[in-house]
Amino acid sequence: MTYQMSLAAAVAAGISLTGAAQAQNTDDSSVCNDGYSMTDVDDNGYVSPIEMKAYTEKAMGQMDADQSGTVDKDEFVNCNNVLSGTQSASADRTERHLAALDLNDDGSISLDEYMKASADTYNSAKDGDKAAATDAANLIFIPADAEQSDVTTMSRNEYSARSGLMFIALDTDQDNALTKEEFMEKAPPMVDISETLNREFDEMDADGSGDLTTTEMIAANQKRADDAMKNAEMDSDSGASDKGAPVVYYSYPHTM
Repeated sequence: MTYQMSLAAAVAAGISLTGAAQAQNTDDSSVCNDGYSMTDVDDNGYVSPIEMKAYTEKAMGQMDADQSGTVDKDEFVNCNNVLSGTQSASADRTERHLAALDLNDDGSISLDEYMKASADTYNSAKDGDKAAATDAANLIFIPADAEQSDVTTMSRNEYSARSGLMFIALDTDQDNALTKEEFMEKAPPMVDISETLNREFDEMDADGSGDLTTTEMIAANQKRADDAMKNAEMDSDSGASDKGAPVVYYSYPHTM
């Protein structure tokens, strides 16, 4: 919101789904309200083809404000830029956190570094590491007026989405890298990413009609899934899987 910002996801009415994907119909998260919604329904760490299609269908329904059956540019931008200007809750990010995230020691944190390191911190928190749980909470976007929640109760999907949102919030110059000054900001506002979303819409609008169809949205999200698989294959720690695209890669913000 999917981390993604346009980070949409989940299921649409009218599509025939089986097993865990059907449970996604009960998901209340919404890209137009929360900046993300559930993609990895069974929380296994991967977005399967059926989850990806369900994600697209529900996202289309959420974006299509006038229920025309297609999504125009204004609908796309207004939905996906929902958190623009929203203040994040204050967080205590320190130089220790900076060093842990700067995996190549170049003095800045790339999107790739941020997402992978925050995912590792989340995994440690889920394994019972209380210090990691505190660190993990400092790396995700929680609106200032929202109730604070325990990261260990979050799904991997939600945590990844909120990590991506925080990266966007911290990256005030939108260069896809965090300087020390940007990272140490206690409570950054969300930046307005409408220009980025306009460009993204144009790329997705394959026929140049000015409206996105479900077919175009599925194609765009399939490319996103394919890219996630390629990124995973390049990372020796993650690897590709026949389960689908790893959610930590699939949830990368659209400002890459």
